[in-house]
Amino acid sequence: AEEVATLAAQDKAVLAAKAKAQAAVDKLPTDTDSAVVNDFNTRLDAVDGIEVPEADTTQPTATITLTDDSLTIGETTEVTILFSEKVTGLELADFTVENGKLSNLSSSDNGKTWTATLMPDSGIDNVASTIKLGNTYFDLADNQGTEATQSFNIDTKAPTLIISSEKENVN
Repeated sequence: AEEVATLAAQDKAVLAAKAKAQAAVDKLPTDTDSAVVNDFNTRLDAVDGIEVPEADTTQPTATITLTDDSLTIGETTEVTILFSEKVTGLELADFTVENGKLSNLSSSDNGKTWTATLMPDSGIDNVASTIKLGNTYFDLADNQGTEATQSFNIDTKAPTLIISSEKENVN
C-alpha cells in the first residue's frame, strides 16, 4: 500500500513537470531564438520519456505439493510451497494441517520456494486429510496472499490381529 502511494505521488509529480514544461514552451515569444526553442523541446521530450513504474497490486498465489501424498506408519514427507513471487513472513502458524504437523519451514531462494516436513498423526485409519495455507502471508509489495490447499492420505493405525477358534478349549 505504501509503495502504491509513493508511485502515485511520483507519477503525479512527473505529469506536473510535463505540464509545467509545456506551458513554458507555449509562453515563449514568437521571435525567440530557434536554438532556445529547440532546447526547450528537447528537454520536454526528455520529460515525456520518463516512465513511472506501475505499482505491484497483484496478490501472490501458492501451490502446495508433497513428495509422497499417501503416508503410513513411521513416514514423513517433504512439502514444497511454490509462490508466484517472493513472500515474506511465512510461518508454520500460517498453515492448518488435518491429522498431522509441519516442521522445519525454510526457503533456500529468499522467499519464492519454501519447504517443510509433514509428519502425520499416529493412529489414523485411512483418512483423507489436507494442508491449508491461509491468506496471512504477504509479497514484497505488501499484497496479501491467497489461500492454497493440498490433499493427502494417512494410514498410520497399526493393524490388529484377531484370533478365533471354533473349539472352546485349545491346548
